Amino acid sequence: MGAGRGAAGLEPKRGRGWHWLRRKFATDLMGLPLKLLCELGGWKNAHTVLRCYQKADEGQLRKALESRPRAPI
Repeated sequence: MGAGRGAAGLEPKRGRGWHWLRRKFATDLMGLPLKLLCELGGWKNAHTVLRCYQKADEGQLRKALESRPRAPI
Protein backbone atom coordinates (compact mmCIF):
# COMPACT_ATOMS: atom_id res chain seq x y z
CA MET A 1 0.00 0.00 0.00
CA GLY A 2 2.91 2.35 0.71
CA ALA A 3 4.20 2.38 -2.88
CA GLY A 4 0.70 2.91 -4.25
CA ARG A 5 0.10 5.75 -1.83
CA GLY A 6 3.33 7.40 -2.91
CA ALA A 7 2.52 6.97 -6.60
CA ALA A 8 -0.87 8.60 -6.00
CA GLY A 9 0.78 11.53 -4.24
CA LEU A 10 -0.90 10.81 -0.88
CA GLU A 11 0.94 11.57 2.33
CA PRO A 12 0.96 8.81 4.96
CA LYS A 13 -1.89 9.42 7.39
CA ARG A 14 -3.37 7.37 10.22
CA GLY A 15 -6.52 5.58 9.06
CA ARG A 16 -5.59 5.76 5.39
CA GLY A 17 -5.05 2.09 4.66
CA TRP A 18 -6.54 -0.52 2.40
CA HIS A 19 -10.10 -0.15 3.70
CA TRP A 20 -9.94 3.61 3.42
CA LEU A 21 -9.12 3.19 -0.26
CA ARG A 22 -12.02 0.75 -0.76
CA ARG A 23 -14.42 3.13 1.03
CA LYS A 24 -13.25 6.00 -1.18
CA PHE A 25 -13.70 3.85 -4.30
CA ALA A 26 -17.23 2.79 -3.29
CA THR A 27 -18.25 6.31 -2.34
CA ASP A 28 -16.82 7.93 -5.48
CA LEU A 29 -18.74 5.46 -7.65
CA MET A 30 -21.99 5.71 -5.67
CA GLY A 31 -23.93 6.69 -8.80
CA LEU A 32 -23.21 3.36 -10.50
CA PRO A 33 -25.66 0.48 -10.31
CA LEU A 34 -24.83 -1.50 -7.17
CA LYS A 35 -24.31 -4.75 -9.08
CA LEU A 36 -21.69 -3.09 -11.31
CA LEU A 37 -19.95 -1.50 -8.33
CA CYS A 38 -19.76 -4.89 -6.60
CA GLU A 39 -18.18 -6.41 -9.71
CA LEU A 40 -15.61 -3.62 -10.02
CA GLY A 41 -14.72 -3.64 -6.32
CA GLY A 42 -14.76 -7.41 -5.89
CA TRP A 43 -17.55 -7.43 -3.30
CA LYS A 44 -19.63 -10.61 -3.24
CA ASN A 45 -22.40 -9.10 -1.15
CA ALA A 46 -24.06 -5.75 -1.91
CA HIS A 47 -25.07 -5.41 1.75
CA THR A 48 -21.39 -5.19 2.68
CA VAL A 49 -20.94 -2.24 0.33
CA LEU A 50 -23.97 -0.44 1.70
CA ARG A 51 -23.22 -1.18 5.36
CA CYS A 52 -19.43 -0.74 5.45
CA TYR A 53 -18.07 1.05 2.42
CA GLN A 54 -20.39 3.69 0.97
CA LYS A 55 -20.85 6.90 2.88
CA ALA A 56 -22.60 9.97 1.55
CA ASP A 57 -20.72 13.20 2.05
CA GLU A 58 -22.26 16.59 2.81
CA GLY A 59 -22.24 17.65 -0.84
CA GLN A 60 -24.11 14.53 -1.96
CA LEU A 61 -26.69 14.95 0.81
CA ARG A 62 -27.20 18.63 -0.03
CA LYS A 63 -27.58 17.86 -3.75
CA ALA A 64 -30.17 15.16 -3.00
CA LEU A 65 -32.19 17.54 -0.84
CA GLU A 66 -32.01 20.35 -3.42
CA SER A 67 -33.19 18.05 -6.23
CA ARG A 68 -36.22 16.70 -4.35
CA PRO A 69 -39.69 17.49 -5.71
CA ARG A 70 -41.28 20.40 -3.90
CA ALA A 71 -44.90 20.59 -2.90
CA PRO A 72 -46.73 23.64 -4.25
CA ILE A 73 -47.40 26.29 -1.65
